[in-house]
Amino acid sequence: MGTLSLFQWLLSLGAQLLLLFFQVRSASCEREGIIVKGQRVRYNSEQKRVYFSIFGKVPFWRPYFHTSKSGGHTPLDEELSLGLDRYSDFLRETLEYLAVYVPFNKAVDIFQRILKSSVSTRVEQAIVAEDAEDVLAYYEQKPAPKVKSEVGRRKQLLQLYTQSLPTHALRKM
Repeated sequence: MGTLSLFQWLLSLGAQLLLLFFQVRSASCEREGIIVKGQRVRYNSEQKRVYFSIFGKVPFWRPYFHTSKSGGHTPLDEELSLGLDRYSDFLRETLEYLAVYVPFNKAVDIFQRILKSSVSTRVEQAIVAEDAEDVLAYYEQKPAPKVKSEVGRRKQLLQLYTQSLPTHALRKM
């Protein structure tokens, strides 16, 4: 393992496995052409994408389809739910979680110290701002079901527990 700590070695292994996953999926993609809004779009070339995950920066190539009418398309991105930006959902959630408790520059510093992967404060701010737009819609959803009191929940758990015990065990209680 050399000078890398076990944790850093595991992160490096994770990046290699993620790259391998992207390469396998890219190799299995159709390159004959795709249908977009009823029109056939021909394969154009391989296009590079840089993806940032908790494992670090993972660059990979995937098929790119293009016509002057419909523009460019990379169906693998959609198949893998990669999103429009370059950051994984888990990386985004981690940065947002940190940003709730500490200033952006500290969140980025903590992220870099633990994962040895750098993300700028500007990126952190953009990620939080983008996802903050969905907060109001989230709270306007159907309200959460009402929770019974703590006593009621404990009683219900005790009933479930006693129902799962054999009858001879209940006699000893």
